[in-house]
Amino acid sequence: MPHLEPEQIKDHIAKNQFLAITVDTSIIDKFGCNLEHKVLKALDQFQNGTIKVLISEIVENEIKSHISRAAESTRKAVNKALQDHAKRWQIDFDGEKIEKELSLDSDAKEAAKLQFDKFLYEVKGEIE
Repeated sequence: MPHLEPEQIKDHIAKNQFLAITVDTSIIDKFGCNLEHKVLKALDQFQNGTIKVLISEIVENEIKSHISRAAESTRKAVNKALQDHAKRWQIDFDGEKIEKELSLDSDAKEAAKLQFDKFLYEVKGEIE
């Protein structure tokens, strides 16, 4: 496909000259694996039109993997920060309560799956 400038893309979309739009993992990574980012959520504009939002199975798995890895990373950082804070301030805290409130006891892969499934549903995307 030839390189199109943003205005050309908008024009093609307005004229229904595309059959589908696909999302690559690099786009998701660009927005920090945040499927709630406004640019990614804007894909919902195609849900009632003729243009489909397609995501390959490979990209689906990569997105889930990247979200899961990021979730594990933040979980470790939060746990370490809480432990360091409690030690420095010499305080006791209810670790189990905090774990539940911050979802530190949740499975990162399951959280990634739930986030992806919600995103796919909201933009009416299809796995191809």
